[in-house]
Amino acid sequence: RGLVGSEMCIRDSYKMLAVKYMDLKMYGEAAKSLEKAIEIYPENPILFYLTGVCCGYMAKAQEDPDNRSHYLNLSEKYYKHALSIDPSYSDALYGLSVLYVFELNKPESAVSLLKSLLVKEKENTDAMFLLARAYYEMSQYERAIEMYNRIEKGSGSKIKKEEAERNKKKVEAEIYGK
Repeated sequence: RGLVGSEMCIRDSYKMLAVKYMDLKMYGEAAKSLEKAIEIYPENPILFYLTGVCCGYMAKAQEDPDNRSHYLNLSEKYYKHALSIDPSYSDALYGLSVLYVFELNKPESAVSLLKSLLVKEKENTDAMFLLARAYYEMSQYERAIEMYNRIEKGSGSKIKKEEAERNKKKVEAEIYGK
């Protein structure tokens, strides 16, 4: 029993160290700490999610396209593993969706993830904006407009309503040539 407690303490120490590294934007070091935490507790989706975040940031720092691709693939792998442990883990659903829409040019892969997230968190405007963007990238302009309308009607934030309206007007201009 004491060993389990010690392992948890060590795992938490690695996780806390990783979060500190992330605060300092030292993502490579954070990923190393998280990998050590994963060795202790391999069924913790948060550890895999955070490692996916770190790998995504590491990808942005790479000038070599092969290295960038390597880190993006690692990021995807870690997010997917987090979701294999907890399929409804909101942060991992959103993180993987961001990766698909903005980094891997696979917006169609993000749609089902975002729909799952929005079933769980119906008023998650960040997920709605991302889903609208995915639809836009897939040339499903009417669906993008529907999502922006949903944000305008449901958001309590004036700023988000205005952003949704601006985005909707850009999509309509593209469709109708306005």
